Amino acid sequence: MTYTALAGDGAQDVRDGLIIAAGAASGITVSAGGNTDELRVVADDPGTAFTLTVSESLETGSTGAIELATVQENFTAPANTLNAGDLVINGIEIGASRLADDQLSSRTPTSGYAGASAIAIAAAINAKADLTGVRAEAQSAVVAGSYTDTTLPSTNGTQSLFINGVQIDVNLVKDELGATRRAKIVDAINVRSGQHGVTASDNGRGLTLSTDGRNLSVWFDADTDELAASQFGLSNNDEVAQVSTVTMGGTVTTSDTATAVINGVTVTSAAAAAATAASLAEALETAINAKITSGDLTNISVSRSAEVITITSLVPGTAFTVAGASTTDADATMSIQTLTANSSGTGLVDALRGGATTSDAVKTVYGGISLISDAALLPPLPQPIGAPPPDVPVGVPIEIQAGGRGYGVDSNFRNLGFFEGTFGGQSSVEMSPPRVARLSFQVGTSADQVITVDLSDFGKDGPITSEITADVDEDLEDRTLRINTREGAQGIVANLDSVLDKVNQQRAVMGAVMSRLEHVIDNLMNVSMNTQDSRSQIRDADYAAASSELARAQIMQQASMAVLAQANTSQGNVLRLLQ
Repeated sequence: MTYTALAGDGAQDVRDGLIIAAGAASGITVSAGGNTDELRVVADDPGTAFTLTVSESLETGSTGAIELATVQENFTAPANTLNAGDLVINGIEIGASRLADDQLSSRTPTSGYAGASAIAIAAAINAKADLTGVRAEAQSAVVAGSYTDTTLPSTNGTQSLFINGVQIDVNLVKDELGATRRAKIVDAINVRSGQHGVTASDNGRGLTLSTDGRNLSVWFDADTDELAASQFGLSNNDEVAQVSTVTMGGTVTTSDTATAVINGVTVTSAAAAAATAASLAEALETAINAKITSGDLTNISVSRSAEVITITSLVPGTAFTVAGASTTDADATMSIQTLTANSSGTGLVDALRGGATTSDAVKTVYGGISLISDAALLPPLPQPIGAPPPDVPVGVPIEIQAGGRGYGVDSNFRNLGFFEGTFGGQSSVEMSPPRVARLSFQVGTSADQVITVDLSDFGKDGPITSEITADVDEDLEDRTLRINTREGAQGIVANLDSVLDKVNQQRAVMGAVMSRLEHVIDNLMNVSMNTQDSRSQIRDADYAAASSELARAQIMQQASMAVLAQANTSQGNVLRLLQ
């Protein structure tokens, strides 16, 4: 695009001439920027780069220059596909994940990519399962919130949440109980799970959305007055509101007007009432407020201090755009700056202008995979007598290696969460999270006479107490588990009840194991005492009984000898008589 300046042209005139010269340039949009001398060039398709060079030809005595600056580098969406050469399992190279292997993930949010989904990656690994002895299972993509706000919207009505392109309508009632609000949204989402593949549940503070392995994108219409992620229970209460300024300057006359484009709406002020920058700023402030009153602009507020207009987002996490700075007189200047950038915090729900069901801007959450080896080449762990076999059989170790692409810039080995090493082996479902350790007690003479007790994770992120301890390491202002509001206090009480139930369940388990061990101890003590009694009877002599038995035997021996002597004497007398 080329523009030939005319006599008296200023920077704004040249900029506007270049915009006209650009016309409907293919693949890009050319518009006025944040200053009266700024030209903005944006790619029509995110992720598609373009090249831009600038030059100027000046006549003798003329002044002026064009400078080129890149505000936002082009980059593709962070969809980490499994590439050929990324991964080797048990010595077998795994092929690339393919778009065709996932027919479930929505194609509506074009910012996501089904070929990078957990379903597609699991399919690539399972294609070699007969060679590796390892199969993969797709795990859920999860979006969770920890804060529900029912104070807004200020009027009741049906609002929409978009999940994977499916519109979910819910009637929001001001100041209803958080549990009531969440229950309605859960029901509305789950009744259409067959369309979007998402299951919703109430986690006590907000909602948890889980997929069946497909990708997950969630958004709402940012143009809807007062609508926020917190009203759907999908906020972590750490969003940041955007703050931008519009500053007037230069030489202003009473015929000057100013124009800005806010969220795609062109706002043009009336003529300045006085020949000052502050007067022109006041006229633009009035024009912006008129657009807010008419409903053309929503979720922003405007204020002014002298020549500086401040625009603030009324809904933290919902961004707005301000560009197209222009004045009717090149001597009057206008500058737009963002003081505080918008941020959705740790939340994964987007505020989308227009609420369209197709978007190239919303976040996409991807699920993970779990690797499971072939079963039973190692002996199982000891199990209690009569206990059923573990749900997950033992298996061979899984050897993970980076493929031929190694750790190069084009490899997604690490990006997908893989680490080299040998994993798995002898394991069972009882040793899987949330349990962190197992104690085994040999209680009999047989190898299978074992009593086991699994110790659960009571840490701050463990499943037992995490509902009240998850943020203990955070600064006070970053904590979400607080009782500084009525809703927060109700949530904490509900969480305490849930935690106490889990603790009582663990106490019951421990009590049952203790009772079994006490019974075994009593039984073994009886066996030990009976064994010692038998041993004493065998090895230890009764001295009194033995002495009496010895005396009896000696008496009987002496009596026998006396009888025998008498018998011999009688035989001699008979012989003498016969003689």
